[in-house]
Order: sequence, then structure tokens, then C-alpha cells
Amino acid sequence: MAEVFPIRALRYDPDKVSLERVVAPPYDVISPAQQEEYYRASPHNIIRLELGKTEEGDNEVRNRYTRAKDELAAWREAGILALDSEPCYYIYEQRFTAAEKTYLRRGIFGRLKLVDFTAGIVLPHEETLSGPKADRNQLLEATWTNLSPIFGLFADEQGQIGRIMDEVCGREPLFSFEDGAGIRQRLWQISDQTLCQRISAGFAPEKIYIADGHHRYETALAFSKRHPQADAIMSVLVPLNNPGLVCLPTHRMLINVDLEGILEKLAGWFEVQSFQPHEEALQTLLKALEDRRHSFGLILPDGYHLLTLRGEAALKPEELGHSAAYCQLDVTILHRVLAAEFGIDQAQLRAQSKIRYTRSAQEAVEEVKAGRVQASFLMGPLDVNEVKLVAEAGEKMPQKSTYFYPKLTTGLVLNPLAEQNR
Repeated sequence: MAEVFPIRALRYDPDKVSLERVVAPPYDVISPAQQEEYYRASPHNIIRLELGKTEEGDNEVRNRYTRAKDELAAWREAGILALDSEPCYYIYEQRFTAAEKTYLRRGIFGRLKLVDFTAGIVLPHEETLSGPKADRNQLLEATWTNLSPIFGLFADEQGQIGRIMDEVCGREPLFSFEDGAGIRQRLWQISDQTLCQRISAGFAPEKIYIADGHHRYETALAFSKRHPQADAIMSVLVPLNNPGLVCLPTHRMLINVDLEGILEKLAGWFEVQSFQPHEEALQTLLKALEDRRHSFGLILPDGYHLLTLRGEAALKPEELGHSAAYCQLDVTILHRVLAAEFGIDQAQLRAQSKIRYTRSAQEAVEEVKAGRVQASFLMGPLDVNEVKLVAEAGEKMPQKSTYFYPKLTTGLVLNPLAEQNR
């Protein structure tokens, strides 16, 4: 099944840089303003490699990808980045707060053997786009380095990897710091080769479910077919039973939709419980969404409503042409109702011509109050095991289904592809 190997890693020398000033989130969540902020943080911030600026006069010979290659070489020459003497595994821990609760998430930095999805060993749950893959390919061709890991999930049903992580995390970490988002980051190195072999063996029966990094995985897979020696990708692999796995909901806001008789239409699908709009009612809604399957919060200008699915009418695989796992998703149910009652089809969902998205329940409420959207549907949290079930069914999740929080930090460990060995 999954082949996972230790990494001969490139890492920042903490005697030469302040780690909290040189790391950043992955490229796909960084706004232009944040890019400027990370550029200002340090002349050695990983942003200069991961998401460099476009400059006037850039061309095929001189551009942000070639600058990343040159910067990487210069940092290595100056000792800003140092290469491990031997392959190691790393235990990575993030302590963070979400919805006023504190969580601890642990995973293992390793190199995951690249295989086609058809092999059934590494399984995706999202569609990918050509633009981001072309961008990541140019960066990979220029640097020959995995700058940020993909995020993978695995079952660990026997708890073997989890026990090893607990054992290692009883020691002093290589480093510990708090980033700008208030997330405590810690890293432990495993250089003992016997323990490394135990970890590799522990992954042998596993399947890996990609939580985040589909574009990077597909890019690396295509790259490996051109360069067979680059046959593994840097990954952080987290057990599915890890209590720190948090998948935040993405709420739906409607625009340019005829909502006449909305409550009557929805009553055919849902039991409807209504509240006068106030902060306590919003918290009641959010708590109910945590506790009830197939429920949604509806925010209208004149009231809040809790919608709970009636029976199983919306879940029949034979009607939707999808697997049972796909049909059981809350987002599948809501999208089906929006299509049936308000004519919002898949093309409009993708184009966002009738729907907008936000991860903030408060924003979803405020946008209705301000009249910038007509209504908001609040989603409950996703059970991460649903990602596994949909992936195993060979399907992709609907758009904006998952947002694993927090993102993995870029810059803690780098994987120079030409300097790896088994």
C-alpha cells in the first residue's frame, strides 16, 4: 500500500534566522497584502520562494520562478538553509484555537511515494484546476524542491503511528514558537534509523487520503514521470482519529435569486424552527448544527431559522447518480435543494453568480443585515471521516466542502528532490 520514507531535509538554521519571521502559510491562501507582509518580515522569508512577486520586465528567462531558484541557492550557500546529514522523520505539532476551543494536531513529515490515483493507494477528494498546476510546475522545475508539504490523512486503526508520535513528543522539541496567527508550532526530529524503519513499516498497510494539496500532488506526479528520480512528495500525514483534526464549514450566501415563498418551499424538505434575530439565537443555531446531522441555519432579514432534513428524501443515490457517501454530505443535500427550489445549477455554483462563500458565520449574518446578500445558509462542521468515505467511493467532494484548519506552515522542512535516497 502506501510507501513512506524519511526526508533528508533542508531546514532553516535557527542560529541565523528567527523561525517565526521566515515561515508562512501555503501559497494558495496568501493574499497580496499578506505577501507584502511576509516580504517585509525577513529577507529570508519562505514567501520569496513559495510565492515570489512578479516584477516589471519579467520574461521567460527572468521571472519569479528563476528568482526562487537563485534565492534558494544563495540561502544554501550562506548557511541560512542547511541540509540534514541523513534522512529523518519529523513529528509536527500545532496547538491552536477554533470556535473558542483549543486543539492539538500532530502529524509526521515524510516523503510519500507518488502513485496514480487509479492505484487506490493515494486518494483525492477535490477537483483540480490547470492554472494552479501550471504555476506549481514552473516552480518545481526551477527549484527541484518541495517547498511546502501536502496534507494527508490515514486510518492508523491499530494506533501504531500514534503511539510513536506520543513517545517522541515526550522529549524536548527541536524548536517551539508561536506564529502570527497565535498557533504554537513544534517540531521533533527522528534520526534513529530503527525507529524510522518502524514508522515506514507502520505506513505500509495504509491508504492516504489527501486533505489539502491536490494541485501539488498532481503536479509532482506529472513531474516524476518526466524525472523518475523525483518519485516521492513531502507530506505531513495525520491519523484520522487525531482529535485536532478540524474541518471548518463554508457557509453559502445567495444573491440574484427569487426567494419568494422561501420558507414554504423549504418546509417541503425540512422541519423549520424559527427565531427572532439576535446574538443568542445565532449561537443556538450554531450549537444545533454541531449536534444534528443534515441541519442548516437560514439567515433572512426578518428572522433566523433552523432547518432539519425530513426523512431521507434528499439522500437517494439512485436519483443523484452518486455514491451513498456523496449523497449523505450536507453540502450535497443543500445544493440539491437550491437546484430544485431556486434553479441554482452547478455552473452557477462554480461561477458564483448566484452564490457567495464565507467561512465566518458572523459575516454571513452581517451580509444579510447590510442587504448585500439576500439570505445565508449556515453549514455545520464536517466529519473528516466523510472525506475518507467519498474518496474511497472514487468521487470528489462538491465545491467548497472542506477547509482543514489550520493550514500546514510552509518553511519548517523543505525536500530537495535531487538529494534524497532510500
